[in-house]
Amino acid sequence: MMRKFFVPHLLLIFLGQFFAMHAKAQQAAAVSHVDIPIAIDLKPVYRFANSFIDTLYTSPNYPTDWVEDGCDKRYQYRFVRGPMSFSAGNDVLLARFTGRYLVRGSTRICTGLGKTPWTPPCSCGTGSESERRVDAGFAAALGLLPDYSIDVKLQSIKPRPLDKCEICAFGLDITPTVVAQVKQEIDGSLAETAAILKTTSVKPYVQQLWDTLQTGFPVPGFGRLLMHPQALRFSRVQLRRDSLFMSIGLSVRPELSPVARAEKTALPLLSDFAFREGFAINVSQILPYDSLDAMLNKSISGKEIELGKGILSKTIVIDSAHLNREGRGVRISMYASKGVQGIFSITGIPAWDSAGSKLYFDSLNHQINLEQKFLQNISSLFDKTILRKLQDMTTIDISEKTDSLKTTLNSMLNSQLYSGVKSSGSIRALVLTRLVALDSGIFLSGYCNGTMRLQISVEPFLSLLGK
Repeated sequence: MMRKFFVPHLLLIFLGQFFAMHAKAQQAAAVSHVDIPIAIDLKPVYRFANSFIDTLYTSPNYPTDWVEDGCDKRYQYRFVRGPMSFSAGNDVLLARFTGRYLVRGSTRICTGLGKTPWTPPCSCGTGSESERRVDAGFAAALGLLPDYSIDVKLQSIKPRPLDKCEICAFGLDITPTVVAQVKQEIDGSLAETAAILKTTSVKPYVQQLWDTLQTGFPVPGFGRLLMHPQALRFSRVQLRRDSLFMSIGLSVRPELSPVARAEKTALPLLSDFAFREGFAINVSQILPYDSLDAMLNKSISGKEIELGKGILSKTIVIDSAHLNREGRGVRISMYASKGVQGIFSITGIPAWDSAGSKLYFDSLNHQINLEQKFLQNISSLFDKTILRKLQDMTTIDISEKTDSLKTTLNSMLNSQLYSGVKSSGSIRALVLTRLVALDSGIFLSGYCNGTMRLQISVEPFLSLLGK
């Protein structure tokens, strides 16, 4: 059953693979937040409660022994609980039922001189008489305490008699006594249930989750995706319309590391019980220049550039390109061996086209430095049209990667994750927000946000309780 808690990590793994993009190093990422609402249909719980909770309650050792009420009355009873009906609202679960009972009793006279024998038993609800009825029930509220133990509040609803029970010739009204006994039975059952629940803790399972987050997850080809968990959240339980709602949340600082790191932090106490929805995952990464060289050369090799005009025109075929930092920007050196031989370069600031999922270079330096003398003589003929063409040539299109990632994530968000656990959701945005040229490569940071929900069936768990 614990596997369902690992759903948020799948998002982080896929995003780590996207932002890695053949990267070799990473700076510290911003804190990412994942809050997943969970909905549980309570109708199976209602059915389980009706089959699991006792329906028959009797006085001790019924029908052999008697319960003496003072010196002058004794009785014995049998109470049969009818089907419970449930309703949820205002974060409280109400259970109501109508019970039917029969009572047998005797009386005697008690004086200082002694006691008379018990009268022959008289009864109500037996023989030709219909059993007497009483309405009863209880209210329940559940939650988690900061130490991960279950917080439960159970309170009986005062039984309400629907029929009066009078016994013996003088019409002894034993209804209040029966009502008091029914309430005592319910209170006893609730106390036992509360005692069991209060000794139950989800901490061992949460500890397993916390340790797994610290160990991280393997990302083939890149090392391990370390989560560096910062906080864990469980919202208060909300009860509405036959459903239980809550949210589980994680705050992590994901890092793609080439090696596993020994890290162990203590599981924090719970302090945030607010209900939240949605995830915002931040990832920072350095994209090395050699990786960019490989991607750029794949698209630029063999491309032609028309250089100059008229009799001075030349067609240059680009063989390859190389990137390195220059000031705040990136110098792109292009190597040509056909048409002319030489090296020329442009300098630009790395930028991101979110609409087209493209990495390009903006604010291009209009001063083109060419190595061969002939090229230098015609460099003044470069105009904005040529610069735009160069900018197009040096644009790295990764839309295929982002589209594939979105498809994968949306498929994962809308699937049957495990037996009894179904997820739904969508990606709202998958964006790079900052690019900076460094000596080793281009530092980029971005985020993915969206929503994810879990619908959990409790029937497999209830079947275990029923064994």
